[in-house]
Amino acid sequence: MRKKIWAGICLVLTMAVAGCGAGGRQYGAVETQKAQNQQEAAGTQIAEARREQVLAEMSDEEKNWMGGLSKEQRLADLKSLCDGLRDNYPYVKLAKRQIGADLEVLETEYRAKVEQCENDDAYFETLLDFVGEFSGMGHLELWGRRYEWELASIQKAAKEPENRERLEPYVDALDNPVSHRTYASMTKYYQDVDCRMEEKRADEGGGDRGESTVAEANAVEEAMPKLNREEAADGDRGLKKDTTGDGSGTGLAYLILPNSGLVVQYSPMYGTE
Repeated sequence: MRKKIWAGICLVLTMAVAGCGAGGRQYGAVETQKAQNQQEAAGTQIAEARREQVLAEMSDEEKNWMGGLSKEQRLADLKSLCDGLRDNYPYVKLAKRQIGADLEVLETEYRAKVEQCENDDAYFETLLDFVGEFSGMGHLELWGRRYEWELASIQKAAKEPENRERLEPYVDALDNPVSHRTYASMTKYYQDVDCRMEEKRADEGGGDRGESTVAEANAVEEAMPKLNREEAADGDRGLKKDTTGDGSGTGLAYLILPNSGLVVQYSPMYGTE
């Protein structure tokens, strides 16, 4: 009887120890993940601080990567964007009702912000904030460095006979000299910022500098098309509505801002997921 009792006690103790081991391992894994998350967050904060320092050291002229738009040109682009959304974006009332994004109020608010922009980069960040007020509703988004990739993708799709008629108007609108120039300049600008950040990181840590990034930025600059903006801005680019999509709102339409050439996309139909 005693043997059975002691066997039972030993079994319970063994299970308890095993359980503690498993729990310990699980607790250790959680703590490890938590530490990794904290490290990543700290790294992000350091990188952001480094970026802010780089930007603070750059002149307005260096930040005029769109060619130095005038205040009037920036305001005209904002008006073009707001008019386009008013006339074609089907989520204006829904955005106001669901997330409080009132286009009329935002236009007034952001007109004042655009007037205060001292360079092209500040203007771009302001437009990003404006579009962000709609929380991506209906796929509303301001394109960044993805322009060349997106254009190439649409051009490839447009070569298919079944897509040609529907997509060629998109290609004609997106493939314009103002947008090409702006997005090539954007790529070079942000590569330059990344390069300067890498140099600061190397100075702080005693490592190698990122000469390859400099070479990439110079290569982009050499490939950038030369452009007289006033001659290229023909005023004929705007919203191109896709009325032949799949019926569920997944076909996108585009607004090309006339002075900057920046591209804003959205879904012209309800029912997007």
